[in-house]
Amino acid sequence: PASYKYANFPIDPQGDVTGGSAGNWLDLRGSGMSYSDTRIYCYLGNVSGTWPLGSFPTYYAYAAGFMITSGADSASYALVYANVPLVISTGLYKVNWADSSFTIIGDISSTVSGGILHLACNISTFTADPQWPGWPPPEGCIFPMGVTLTAGLSGQSANDYTNPTIYQPE
Repeated sequence: PASYKYANFPIDPQGDVTGGSAGNWLDLRGSGMSYSDTRIYCYLGNVSGTWPLGSFPTYYAYAAGFMITSGADSASYALVYANVPLVISTGLYKVNWADSSFTIIGDISSTVSGGILHLACNISTFTADPQWPGWPPPEGCIFPMGVTLTAGLSGQSANDYTNPTIYQPE
């Protein structure tokens, strides 16, 4: 969608990446969401405007995710841009915070335009998940967050997160 159709979330401070991060492309600065009758759209902005995926032995992943609370239950989903062989690839994932696992549940589209990473998925992809309450969610809001990750032979680490946000799809 056009940039004016996004809900822009609070600006993330520059330079707040974890120590030892590989570069300023892992330093998030902005994020936002929008939706249509059939798709959910997210964007991430970073300091460099580039989104390298890395190569052996170090890879990078970028995710725009959100949590939906439904009574005592909650479910987290992430639109991920990545290419870590045998571990994670670009797609829509459901995240299990109890054991830090993630399961791919569908495809997404991704593109970089004007230095901004745009991610989108079909709302219908979520319907097979029993925890999906529908869209917009009955509680009236979701809790989105962006993150950058590094994966390598020595393990995985988070580099930067966007500010906590509440999004009310209207």
